[in-house]
Amino acid sequence: MEYNELLDRAATEPSPTRRIGIIAIHAISQLTIAERTASKPFNPLLGETYEYVTKEFSYLSEQVSHHPPITANYCRSNKGLYTLFTNQKTNTKFNGKYLALTQQYRVYLDLDQWKERYEIEMPVMSAHNLIIGKTYVDIGDTMTIRKVAFKDGVKYPDKDETCTLNFTRGTFFTKQEFKVEGEVKVFDEASFKNKVVY
Repeated sequence: MEYNELLDRAATEPSPTRRIGIIAIHAISQLTIAERTASKPFNPLLGETYEYVTKEFSYLSEQVSHHPPITANYCRSNKGLYTLFTNQKTNTKFNGKYLALTQQYRVYLDLDQWKERYEIEMPVMSAHNLIIGKTYVDIGDTMTIRKVAFKDGVKYPDKDETCTLNFTRGTFFTKQEFKVEGEVKVFDEASFKNKVVY
């Protein structure tokens, strides 16, 4: 929950377009771990919990399955601004050059003041040089953030606001690693289509 002040800002932002943009910035900030470390993550025992409480938020996670490893996470703003929850289960695929890490679940964010729910689909990450060389983690493909429902569970009517972020993989011949480009689309009432606004 590093940079949690971004979620506080999104929860109080009156513009829905800026709100989804701020949520996208927070989602990207959660991936900065790829730049800082490539070591094996902590693997807790089945049923082990972790609780972290600050004056800004309360965070709880529990290992709900050991094989395959699945972790349930729940975070609530102590100011009543947002609730963030997810299950983490990663599928891995080794293709001889790198290990691809694909998240199987989505991250959900409820903004209480606006009664909105956002779904965040994380990008594919990959671990390189596992046998020889300096191990590093790269991010590629697409991250999608969409408004999916009101908080009471009513489906948001086919007027989804979406933010699509494209991550550029670093290669031997380019220095474009960790480059992100994206766009925010909103539903246009006049044309009955989504249009790009950012």
